[in-house]
Amino acid sequence: MRGVLQTTSQIVTKEYLDACQPKSLKRLFPLDDPPPQNFISHQFEKLTKTYSNPRSILRLYRNYIRATDYPCYPWLVRAACQIGNSFGFNSFWSPRDKQTLTSTDLFKKLMFDLVERSRFLHARHAPRLIYALTALEYRSRHLLAPLLQLVMDNLQHWRLPILATLAHCLTLLGIGDESNNTFNGKDYSGLIQLLLTEVFTRDESDACACDWASLAYTCTLNNLYEWPTKHQPALPIFISQAMKTITLKNLPESGWLQYIIYLILYSADVEKPFCEVAIKKSVPYEIQESLHKRWLTEILIKAQPQGSETLQLDVDLVLQGLGLTQALSNCSVGRDDDEQHCLFTGHLFPQRKLCLEYDYFQPIDENKPKISGLLKFKKRLFNTMGYNVCVVHKCFWDNLTKDGKEKEILSILDNFRPSETEIKNEPVKNIFTDTGNIRHLKHLRPRFEVWPPEKIVV
Repeated sequence: MRGVLQTTSQIVTKEYLDACQPKSLKRLFPLDDPPPQNFISHQFEKLTKTYSNPRSILRLYRNYIRATDYPCYPWLVRAACQIGNSFGFNSFWSPRDKQTLTSTDLFKKLMFDLVERSRFLHARHAPRLIYALTALEYRSRHLLAPLLQLVMDNLQHWRLPILATLAHCLTLLGIGDESNNTFNGKDYSGLIQLLLTEVFTRDESDACACDWASLAYTCTLNNLYEWPTKHQPALPIFISQAMKTITLKNLPESGWLQYIIYLILYSADVEKPFCEVAIKKSVPYEIQESLHKRWLTEILIKAQPQGSETLQLDVDLVLQGLGLTQALSNCSVGRDDDEQHCLFTGHLFPQRKLCLEYDYFQPIDENKPKISGLLKFKKRLFNTMGYNVCVVHKCFWDNLTKDGKEKEILSILDNFRPSETEIKNEPVKNIFTDTGNIRHLKHLRPRFEVWPPEKIVV
């Protein structure tokens, strides 16, 4: 019969088909491994393997959104939390690294996916996402609106460590204080005080020393020295609870606690609140002495963010273009009689007593920027020390041209001029009157008329 193969030699073999296959088809690589039976579980396993690598997490997210239009929402929450944990308070990433990550398109798409289906958020997601946003120094008002509502709805169910974390993170984000906290038409002003009030209704044994230190730090940043009452403030109570398990032996291993306690003592000494004595008495003297001696060499160098910031570098370029060389970058600020400083500013103009600070957060509402709690705390202390503070907001600065940025800097410096006493060039008094005509004094030696000399003056 025609069309029917009569012999085995006429049967088409695989080698024959491979030889006749076009080159375009040969470039396709067949899948050796079959696809996983549970695709979502497979994605969670891949996410677990890249726990502390932000770049790999964003790459997984990119591949995930290519495979499906609506990724698993718990997977998105976990990816955002893992990115935030990698930039946590104990990480070594610089502020510029955080700003570079949050400005990428993949990260913005991840935030958009979280906001678009925020109806799938649960109460257990709120503390973890708020901590992740705080660690990344990223404030999304569209995502924070449902998260704050979940915090309010479950206020009675949070444990004491969760309350301390929420109060600390919301303070650093600049949310929950006394004013300008409206999200989606609802005002969340006073949320910090509500969280602190709930602390007194929880079991004290459930918290550790770091939780009490976070609560004390929250009160200090929000200027709640006299909360809830002036004669019975909560701040000394929080510090005393934190100091119960701290000794000279385990103090160097307490991490952020030693930084927080010393900064609270310093701020109380600067602002002189009504409970200043109670705050200082709540920390044993030997602990205060150890903190003071180890502050610069062991504590502050690990607590301050290392490296520069994007907005700070941009302002620095503008200052260099204008020929202004008197600005000091990342300079410490303190009182004249301080033995050691505790706080740093972005740019310092010593002659003008002017500090430039930089705000990277998105505005709470359109054209309504709001600084973070830490920046508000620094501004309050700097004003008490006699310095003026000017905050440069990224949401406004990025919309200016190069000429506009130069005009803005010149306008700021024109409003804060040097004082008259510093403008005058007073002549330097000649200490060495007998040898005033000698230019180099390295060869001179002090003359001793009596021995042993009572006082040597060079």
